[in-house]
Amino acid sequence: MPKEWLVYWRKDQIQAAVSDPLLDHAASDQFGAVRSGDSLWICGQGRREPLVTVGPLRVLDVVSQEEAERRLPYPPFRRKYHAMVAPGTETAAREVSLASVSGELRFVSNRSPKLNQSKPLGQQLQRIRQLTPASAKLLRQLWMGRVAGAARVFDDLQSKLDRLGKLDAEVTSLRRLEQGFLRDYLFRSANIGTCAICGFDFPIGLLVAAHIKPRARCTDAERRDFINNVVPMCRLGCDALFEGGFVVVEAGKIRARLAAYASDRLKELLNAVNGRATPAWKAGRVRYFRWHARQRMRKVAAGLTATEANGVQS
Repeated sequence: MPKEWLVYWRKDQIQAAVSDPLLDHAASDQFGAVRSGDSLWICGQGRREPLVTVGPLRVLDVVSQEEAERRLPYPPFRRKYHAMVAPGTETAAREVSLASVSGELRFVSNRSPKLNQSKPLGQQLQRIRQLTPASAKLLRQLWMGRVAGAARVFDDLQSKLDRLGKLDAEVTSLRRLEQGFLRDYLFRSANIGTCAICGFDFPIGLLVAAHIKPRARCTDAERRDFINNVVPMCRLGCDALFEGGFVVVEAGKIRARLAAYASDRLKELLNAVNGRATPAWKAGRVRYFRWHARQRMRKVAAGLTATEANGVQS
Protein backbone atom coordinates (compact mmCIF):
# COMPACT_ATOMS: atom_id res chain seq x y z
CA MET A 1 0.00 0.00 0.00
CA PRO A 2 1.41 3.43 -0.94
CA LYS A 3 2.72 5.52 1.95
CA GLU A 4 2.64 9.28 2.49
CA TRP A 5 5.59 11.13 3.97
CA LEU A 6 6.23 14.58 5.39
CA VAL A 7 9.51 15.97 4.01
CA TYR A 8 10.99 19.14 5.50
CA TRP A 9 12.78 21.69 3.29
CA ARG A 10 14.75 24.76 4.34
CA LYS A 11 13.01 28.12 4.05
CA ASP A 12 15.08 29.09 0.99
CA GLN A 13 14.10 25.82 -0.71
CA ILE A 14 10.42 26.47 0.00
CA GLN A 15 10.67 29.97 -1.47
CA ALA A 16 12.52 28.64 -4.51
CA ALA A 17 9.75 26.09 -5.05
CA VAL A 18 7.11 28.82 -4.85
CA SER A 19 9.02 31.19 -7.15
CA ASP A 20 9.21 28.50 -9.84
CA PRO A 21 6.17 26.51 -8.82
CA LEU A 22 6.61 23.14 -10.47
CA LEU A 23 7.30 20.21 -8.16
CA ASP A 24 8.76 17.54 -10.42
CA HIS A 25 11.62 16.11 -8.34
CA ALA A 26 12.98 15.85 -4.80
CA ALA A 27 16.35 14.59 -3.59
CA SER A 28 17.48 13.33 -0.19
CA ASP A 29 19.73 10.82 1.50
CA GLN A 30 16.67 9.81 3.55
CA PHE A 31 14.51 8.38 0.76
CA GLY A 32 15.67 4.79 1.21
CA ALA A 33 12.20 3.63 2.31
CA VAL A 34 10.28 5.62 -0.33
CA ARG A 35 8.71 3.54 -3.10
CA SER A 36 6.86 4.03 -6.36
CA GLY A 37 3.31 5.22 -5.67
CA ASP A 38 4.21 7.01 -2.43
CA SER A 39 3.55 10.73 -1.94
CA LEU A 40 6.02 13.22 -0.46
CA TRP A 41 4.37 16.22 1.21
CA ILE A 42 6.93 19.02 0.95
CA CYS A 43 6.75 21.29 3.99
CA GLY A 44 8.79 23.99 5.67
CA GLN A 45 8.71 27.54 6.96
CA GLY A 46 6.67 29.91 4.81
CA ARG A 47 6.91 33.65 4.33
CA ARG A 48 4.52 34.35 7.20
CA GLU A 49 3.70 30.95 8.67
CA PRO A 50 5.96 28.69 10.76
CA LEU A 51 4.81 25.60 8.84
CA VAL A 52 3.37 25.35 5.34
CA THR A 53 3.14 22.73 2.65
CA VAL A 54 3.83 23.56 -0.98
CA GLY A 55 2.13 20.40 -2.14
CA PRO A 56 2.54 16.67 -2.70
CA LEU A 57 5.07 15.09 -5.01
CA ARG A 58 3.67 11.81 -6.36
CA VAL A 59 6.57 9.40 -6.77
CA LEU A 60 6.93 7.47 -10.02
CA ASP A 61 10.18 5.88 -8.88
CA VAL A 62 13.30 6.50 -6.80
CA VAL A 63 16.58 6.54 -8.71
CA SER A 64 20.30 7.12 -8.23
CA GLN A 65 22.20 10.36 -8.79
CA GLU A 66 23.45 9.14 -12.17
CA GLU A 67 19.96 8.17 -13.35
CA ALA A 68 18.50 11.47 -12.14
CA GLU A 69 21.14 13.37 -14.12
CA ARG A 70 20.22 11.34 -17.20
CA ARG A 71 16.47 11.94 -16.88
CA LEU A 72 16.24 15.51 -15.65
CA PRO A 73 16.56 18.50 -17.99
CA TYR A 74 18.60 20.36 -15.33
CA PRO A 75 21.49 19.35 -13.03
CA PRO A 76 20.06 18.05 -9.71
CA PHE A 77 21.56 18.35 -6.23
CA ARG A 78 23.92 15.54 -5.36
CA ARG A 79 22.02 13.15 -3.11
CA LYS A 80 21.85 9.39 -2.68
CA TYR A 81 18.18 9.12 -3.68
CA HIS A 82 16.07 11.06 -6.19
CA ALA A 83 12.28 10.86 -6.23
CA MET A 84 10.92 11.32 -9.75
CA VAL A 85 7.40 12.08 -10.95
CA ALA A 86 5.70 10.98 -14.16
CA PRO A 87 5.54 13.70 -16.86
CA GLY A 88 2.22 15.50 -16.60
CA THR A 89 1.77 14.77 -12.87
CA GLU A 90 3.85 17.67 -11.56
CA THR A 91 2.34 19.73 -8.73
CA ALA A 92 1.89 23.49 -8.95
CA ALA A 93 3.52 24.57 -5.70
CA ARG A 94 1.75 27.08 -3.50
CA GLU A 95 2.04 27.89 0.17
CA VAL A 96 -0.79 26.39 2.20
CA SER A 97 -0.60 26.98 5.95
CA LEU A 98 -0.62 23.91 8.18
CA ALA A 99 -1.46 25.95 11.30
CA SER A 100 -5.00 24.55 11.44
CA VAL A 101 -3.89 20.90 11.28
CA SER A 102 -0.34 20.69 12.67
CA GLY A 103 -1.61 19.73 16.11
CA GLU A 104 -3.69 16.91 14.61
CA LEU A 105 -0.95 15.34 12.47
CA ARG A 106 0.11 11.88 13.54
CA PHE A 107 3.10 9.81 12.42
CA VAL A 108 3.94 6.13 12.27
CA SER A 109 6.27 6.21 15.28
CA ASN A 110 6.35 4.86 18.82
CA ARG A 111 8.72 7.55 20.12
CA SER A 112 7.20 10.74 18.64
CA PRO A 113 3.82 10.13 17.05
CA LYS A 114 2.89 13.82 16.98
CA LEU A 115 4.46 17.28 16.88
CA ASN A 116 5.23 19.07 20.13
CA GLN A 117 3.76 22.54 19.57
CA SER A 118 5.96 24.07 22.28
CA LYS A 119 9.19 23.15 20.46
CA PRO A 120 10.57 24.40 17.11
CA LEU A 121 8.75 22.47 14.41
CA GLY A 122 11.72 22.42 12.06
CA GLN A 123 13.86 20.51 14.56
CA GLN A 124 11.19 17.81 14.87
CA LEU A 125 10.96 17.37 11.11
CA GLN A 126 14.63 17.13 10.22
CA ARG A 127 14.08 13.50 9.32
CA ILE A 128 11.44 12.29 6.90
CA ARG A 129 8.25 11.28 8.78
CA GLN A 130 5.65 8.76 7.63
CA LEU A 131 2.09 10.06 8.04
CA THR A 132 -0.69 7.88 9.35
CA PRO A 133 -3.51 7.30 6.80
CA ALA A 134 -5.82 9.63 8.73
CA SER A 135 -3.25 12.44 8.77
CA ALA A 136 -2.48 11.95 5.07
CA LYS A 137 -6.20 12.28 4.35
CA LEU A 138 -6.35 15.45 6.45
CA LEU A 139 -3.50 17.00 4.51
CA ARG A 140 -4.99 16.00 1.19
CA GLN A 141 -8.37 17.50 2.03
CA LEU A 142 -6.74 20.77 3.08
CA TRP A 143 -4.61 20.91 -0.07
CA MET A 144 -7.34 19.92 -2.51
CA GLY A 145 -9.74 22.46 -1.05
CA ARG A 146 -7.30 25.30 -1.82
CA VAL A 147 -6.36 23.95 -5.24
CA ALA A 148 -9.95 23.23 -6.30
CA GLY A 149 -10.96 26.82 -5.57
CA ALA A 150 -8.17 28.20 -7.77
CA ALA A 151 -8.92 25.68 -10.53
CA ARG A 152 -12.60 26.72 -10.62
CA VAL A 153 -11.65 30.37 -11.11
CA PHE A 154 -9.25 29.51 -13.92
CA ASP A 155 -11.67 27.15 -15.67
CA ASP A 156 -14.39 29.78 -15.53
CA LEU A 157 -12.09 32.34 -17.18
CA GLN A 158 -11.03 29.85 -19.85
CA SER A 159 -14.63 28.90 -20.63
CA LYS A 160 -15.65 32.54 -21.02
CA LEU A 161 -12.69 33.24 -23.30
CA ASP A 162 -13.56 30.20 -25.42
CA ARG A 163 -17.18 31.35 -25.80
CA LEU A 164 -16.33 34.95 -26.62
CA GLY A 165 -13.94 34.17 -29.46
CA LYS A 166 -12.99 37.47 -31.08
CA LEU A 167 -15.19 39.96 -29.23
CA ASP A 168 -12.22 42.20 -28.59
CA ALA A 169 -13.57 44.47 -25.84
CA GLU A 170 -14.76 41.62 -23.67
CA VAL A 171 -11.75 39.46 -24.46
CA THR A 172 -9.40 42.26 -23.37
CA SER A 173 -11.21 42.51 -20.04
CA LEU A 174 -11.09 38.75 -19.51
CA ARG A 175 -7.44 38.62 -20.52
CA ARG A 176 -6.70 41.02 -17.69
CA LEU A 177 -8.53 38.70 -15.29
CA GLU A 178 -6.64 35.72 -16.65
CA GLN A 179 -3.34 37.55 -16.30
CA GLY A 180 -4.26 38.45 -12.73
CA PHE A 181 -4.98 34.81 -11.93
CA LEU A 182 -1.73 33.64 -13.48
CA ARG A 183 0.29 36.34 -11.73
CA ASP A 184 -1.24 35.22 -8.43
CA TYR A 185 -0.28 31.64 -9.30
CA LEU A 186 3.30 32.65 -10.13
CA PHE A 187 3.98 35.23 -7.43
CA ARG A 188 1.45 34.56 -4.65
CA SER A 189 1.96 37.32 -2.06
CA ALA A 190 5.56 38.02 -3.05
CA ASN A 191 6.72 41.52 -3.91
CA ILE A 192 9.68 40.33 -5.98
CA GLY A 193 9.90 37.73 -8.75
CA THR A 194 12.61 36.40 -11.07
CA CYS A 195 12.53 36.70 -14.86
CA ALA A 196 12.92 33.29 -16.54
CA ILE A 197 15.02 34.81 -19.36
CA CYS A 198 17.47 37.34 -17.90
CA GLY A 199 17.42 35.90 -14.37
CA PHE A 200 17.13 39.28 -12.65
CA ASP A 201 14.76 39.96 -9.74
CA PHE A 202 12.10 42.62 -10.29
CA PRO A 203 9.03 44.01 -8.50
CA ILE A 204 6.14 41.90 -9.73
CA GLY A 205 4.65 44.98 -11.43
CA LEU A 206 7.50 44.69 -13.94
CA LEU A 207 6.85 40.99 -14.63
CA VAL A 208 4.21 39.29 -16.75
CA ALA A 209 2.86 35.75 -16.61
CA ALA A 210 4.05 34.75 -20.08
CA HIS A 211 2.67 31.81 -22.03
CA ILE A 212 5.45 29.78 -23.64
CA LYS A 213 3.01 28.54 -26.27
CA PRO A 214 0.34 31.18 -26.97
CA ARG A 215 -3.14 30.31 -25.79
CA ALA A 216 -4.54 30.71 -29.31
CA ARG A 217 -2.28 27.89 -30.54
CA CYS A 218 -2.96 25.53 -27.61
CA THR A 219 -5.24 22.51 -27.48
CA ASP A 220 -7.96 22.49 -24.82
CA ALA A 221 -5.73 20.46 -22.51
CA GLU A 222 -2.78 22.80 -23.09
CA ARG A 223 -4.89 25.87 -22.30
CA ARG A 224 -5.43 24.56 -18.80
CA ASP A 225 -1.86 23.39 -18.34
CA PHE A 226 -0.73 26.70 -16.86
CA ILE A 227 1.48 24.75 -14.45
CA ASN A 228 3.85 24.05 -17.33
CA ASN A 229 3.00 26.66 -19.96
CA VAL A 230 3.34 29.88 -17.93
CA VAL A 231 6.58 31.44 -16.64
CA PRO A 232 7.51 34.93 -15.38
CA MET A 233 9.23 37.31 -17.80
CA CYS A 234 10.17 40.95 -17.33
CA ARG A 235 8.55 43.84 -19.17
CA LEU A 236 11.98 45.42 -19.67
CA GLY A 237 12.61 43.50 -22.87
CA CYS A 238 12.65 39.76 -22.21
CA ASP A 239 8.94 39.20 -22.81
CA ALA A 240 9.17 40.99 -26.18
CA LEU A 241 12.39 39.19 -27.16
CA PHE A 242 10.83 35.81 -26.35
CA GLU A 243 7.56 36.63 -28.10
CA GLY A 244 9.43 37.85 -31.16
CA GLY A 245 11.60 34.74 -31.36
CA PHE A 246 14.86 36.57 -30.73
CA VAL A 247 15.49 34.29 -27.75
CA VAL A 248 14.47 30.66 -27.30
CA VAL A 249 15.15 28.07 -24.61
CA GLU A 250 17.01 24.93 -25.67
CA ALA A 251 18.41 22.21 -23.39
CA GLY A 252 17.96 24.44 -20.35
CA LYS A 253 19.81 27.47 -21.72
CA ILE A 254 18.82 30.73 -23.35
CA ARG A 255 19.81 30.83 -27.01
CA ALA A 256 19.78 34.20 -28.74
CA ARG A 257 18.96 34.56 -32.42
CA LEU A 258 20.62 37.43 -34.22
CA ALA A 259 18.73 39.36 -36.89
CA ALA A 260 20.72 40.32 -39.98
CA TYR A 261 20.37 44.04 -39.31
CA ALA A 262 20.18 44.04 -35.52
CA SER A 263 21.04 47.31 -33.82
CA ASP A 264 23.91 47.59 -31.39
CA ARG A 265 21.43 47.81 -28.51
CA LEU A 266 19.66 44.60 -29.62
CA LYS A 267 23.03 42.84 -29.89
CA GLU A 268 23.85 44.03 -26.37
CA LEU A 269 20.58 42.65 -25.00
CA LEU A 270 21.01 39.31 -26.76
CA ASN A 271 24.62 38.94 -25.63
CA ALA A 272 23.54 39.55 -22.03
CA VAL A 273 21.24 36.52 -21.96
CA ASN A 274 22.78 34.19 -24.53
CA GLY A 275 23.96 30.93 -23.00
CA ARG A 276 22.68 31.50 -19.46
CA ALA A 277 20.96 28.58 -17.74
CA THR A 278 17.33 29.07 -16.75
CA PRO A 279 15.62 27.34 -13.81
CA ALA A 280 12.39 27.48 -15.84
CA TRP A 281 13.61 24.47 -17.82
CA LYS A 282 11.57 21.63 -16.30
CA ALA A 283 10.42 18.31 -17.74
CA GLY A 284 6.80 19.38 -18.14
CA ARG A 285 7.80 22.54 -20.03
CA VAL A 286 10.19 20.96 -22.51
CA ARG A 287 7.54 20.39 -25.20
CA TYR A 288 6.33 23.99 -24.94
CA PHE A 289 9.82 25.43 -25.18
CA ARG A 290 10.53 23.16 -28.16
CA TRP A 291 7.35 24.33 -29.87
CA HIS A 292 8.40 27.93 -29.28
CA ALA A 293 11.92 27.32 -30.61
CA ARG A 294 10.52 25.83 -33.82
CA GLN A 295 7.67 28.26 -34.42
CA ARG A 296 8.97 31.58 -33.20
CA MET A 297 12.12 31.41 -35.28
CA ARG A 298 9.90 31.75 -38.32
CA LYS A 299 8.77 35.20 -37.21
CA VAL A 300 12.38 36.38 -37.30
CA ALA A 301 13.34 34.44 -40.42
CA ALA A 302 10.33 35.75 -42.36
CA GLY A 303 11.74 39.24 -42.55
CA LEU A 304 15.13 39.36 -40.90
CA THR A 305 17.22 36.26 -41.69
CA ALA A 306 17.99 34.97 -38.22
CA THR A 307 21.19 33.12 -37.36
CA GLU A 308 22.46 31.26 -34.34
CA ALA A 309 23.82 33.64 -31.73
CA ASN A 310 27.21 31.93 -31.40
CA GLY A 311 28.50 34.97 -33.23
CA VAL A 312 26.32 37.61 -31.64
CA GLN A 313 29.31 39.54 -30.34
CA SER A 314 31.01 39.76 -33.70
